[in-house]
Parts: sequence; structure tokens; C-alpha cells
Amino acid sequence: MVNAFVVLFLTFSMVYAQIDLSGGDPLFATPTVSPTIQRVETAIKALDQKLKQVEEVERLALIALDNEFQIKPKLGRSVMDRMVQQQRIKELKEMCRRAKELEPRLLQKMREILQVLPKRERFRLIRRINLRYRFSFGTELDTA
Repeated sequence: MVNAFVVLFLTFSMVYAQIDLSGGDPLFATPTVSPTIQRVETAIKALDQKLKQVEEVERLALIALDNEFQIKPKLGRSVMDRMVQQQRIKELKEMCRRAKELEPRLLQKMREILQVLPKRERFRLIRRINLRYRFSFGTELDTA
């Protein structure tokens, strides 16, 4: 009987230590977020914004490149016009190339930052920020 009372007391004290003493129901209390998760979330959001900017630049460069190729047959025989257009096409291709090189590096940096968190928190953060389209849970992250 005494052992059962001690076990009950220890269980109660452990549960009581987890209850928010500021008032309010512990079942409806908001969970506290550790500073590490907040820092990781801030960094991931910043990297996601950068990725969106890079994708937008690449999209606009591809649209401009398509427009340049549509104009090309209409230029005629002017050497100067063709040289200017060729230079613009070269610059747009270079922008696309740089954007394609930058995207995997930013994604890799995202993965490295996410590795700081435990697996469960990692998946929660990805779902909360709505970044599921950037990661394939089955192949990129270990879900076993």
C-alpha cells in the first residue's frame, strides 16, 4: 500500500510539474516553443523567401528569353541589332544558369539547418511553415 502511494505521489508530482501554474487548463494550454525552434523557423523562413526570389528571377528571365527568341526572326539584316539581341540572350541565359546553381545550394542549407531539430520537430516545422512541396519525406528525409 505504501509503495502504491509513493508511485501515485511521484506520478502526480511529475504531472503537476508540467502544468502551467499561471492559471488555465493544462489540456488547453499553448505549448511553449523553445528558442532553438524559433531560430530555426526564422532561418528557414528567410531561406524560403530567398528561394522564392530566385525562382521568380528565373521565371522572369525565361519569359524574357522566350520573347527575345520570338523577336529574333523580325530583326532583319541589321548587324548591330543582332549583336545587341545576342548579348541580351547571353545575359538572360547566364541569369538562368546562376539561378539554377543557387537553388540547390539554398535547399541544401535548409536541410542542414533542419538537421538541428529532432525528427518529429523537423516534420512539424515543415508542415507548419507549409514547405512540404520543397521536401520529399520518403526520399530526402529519413522517415523510418
